[in-house]
Amino acid sequence: MITNLEIALDEKNLELNTNMSSVMHGAIMELVSSEFAEEMHKQAIRPYSQSVYKIDDNKWIWSINTLNDYAAKNIINAITNNNSIYIKNRESELNISNYSVYKTSFDDLFTDNYLGEKRSRYLTMEFITPTAFKSNEKYVFMPDIALIMKSIISKYDTLSTTTDIMDDNLLDKIVEDVSIAEYRIRSRYFYLEKTRIPGFVGRLKLKINGSQNMVNMIHMLVDFAQYSGIGIKTALGMGVVKKL
Repeated sequence: MITNLEIALDEKNLELNTNMSSVMHGAIMELVSSEFAEEMHKQAIRPYSQSVYKIDDNKWIWSINTLNDYAAKNIINAITNNNSIYIKNRESELNISNYSVYKTSFDDLFTDNYLGEKRSRYLTMEFITPTAFKSNEKYVFMPDIALIMKSIISKYDTLSTTTDIMDDNLLDKIVEDVSIAEYRIRSRYFYLEKTRIPGFVGRLKLKINGSQNMVNMIHMLVDFAQYSGIGIKTALGMGVVKKL
């Protein structure tokens, strides 16, 4: 099961910005058991993502996504079973009364995209928080079809218990069939303690050629990416993407 928890944040009590996401990750690790925290620290692909971001001019949210039941039990339940959470780095209490929970599944994502309405050959993604990749030990902070799709598929195949997507030729086929039709991208740093990581934010419109199965798969992967995030450090707040 995939679970999304969105908590409304009060700007009066917290100095809100996207870079606060790493502080909120610290609050989660303080809340969960030490065994779970240690287990997550060892995993290259973690079964959750979270970030703080603004959804309109006056509203900030803390969005937490868990990508399996184990993570939901340890993170979502731990948060919602409390009336408030102490944010140690801000010496402030966060009220947990104004929140919403949404659930879906890998099976639902497949059904919606393969058995539902016919999907368009055009798809627009909005990268809300700085997004970047690591390639050859260097940061890549420009949108690249191969890196975007490889990141999503790696997370999907690691966390799905029903289907695997990647095969030897799939990524080459995606690069052949998917192209960037339009973009409005700008660079933005993500600040993590004393480190700044280069990333990009903005909109990317994709054109999908090839079979309808290819179209359906790309839509399904981007739907999943709305929960998993894209690229590096999605547990700390980077790589939030929405499908428009």
